[in-house]
This record gives sequence, C-alpha cells and structure tokens, in this order.
Amino acid sequence: MSKLIALVAVAVMVEGVRQVIAPGDELPELSEHDIKELKHSGSIKDLAEEADAEKAATKAEKAASADFEREKKAIAAAQASIAPKAPVKK
Repeated sequence: MSKLIALVAVAVMVEGVRQVIAPGDELPELSEHDIKELKHSGSIKDLAEEADAEKAATKAEKAASADFEREKKAIAAAQASIAPKAPVKK
C-alpha cells in the first residue's frame, strides 16, 4: 500500500467533498489518475516508492562493488602471471 504525502497544500475531492491536505500530511484514498497527475506535478511523494527505490539502489551498489572486486582480483592475477620473476641465486 502506498503512503502518499503532500509536499504542498493539495486540494482534493473525496466522496464529493473538497478537502485541503496540508504539506506533510498523508493523502486519503485517491484515484489512480489523481495520484499520477499529483506525482507528475511534484505535489506529492510516495514513501513506499522511495523506500523501494532506495533498496534497489543499495542492491545495485552492492552488486557493482562485488563485480569491481572480482575484476580487480582477475587483473591482479593476470599481472602476477606475467610479472618478471626474481633471478634464482646459485
């Protein structure tokens, strides 16, 4: 369930009654069209969407870090295999 928060004063019609939602307050149940338009205008934000986006960004960052470390080890191994060896003393 989405938790929609007003970023500015938002006037909405709920069950035929006009309501003004103050910034920071949660919006009542709205139609998908109203939600889409209010998001598009920047008047509201969806806390659930923001949390999901943050989780996805964290997951992507961890995956990128793991890829980087894997490549770093592969490059180090490749460089070690072609590095000149110290002469053997007799």
